[in-house]
Amino acid sequence: MAAKGITTSDKDYQSLFNQEASNVETNLPAYTTLKKDVGLVKSTLANEGRKYEYASTIAHEMGHVMGLNHSPNKQDLMYFESGNNNVYSYKKVKAGLSKYNPITTTDKNRAKLALKIYVAAH
Repeated sequence: MAAKGITTSDKDYQSLFNQEASNVETNLPAYTTLKKDVGLVKSTLANEGRKYEYASTIAHEMGHVMGLNHSPNKQDLMYFESGNNNVYSYKKVKAGLSKYNPITTTDKNRAKLALKIYVAAH
């Protein structure tokens, strides 16, 4: 920066420094590739990841519609704090939502039990 006549005592040193750093960064050969890759991740994988979150939430709420209460098991779809770590798994998100099933064996067994109780009561 000193070669450009800018010193740390200049009033807008930080702004000038940030501008020069940005110029250097954007002129690096790898910058264009990196920017493109980050853009693709934001536009595709991030959107796919959100679908996992939406699918989990919808499935959780459908469990309530079917009469299921919250589960104490953190792995279950019906755990009170719904959400799914699959959204953070690059490999799982890349595999696609069609291969995704948020329902655990415990969830299935609880649903079967709820149906038996309902049928017995009616």
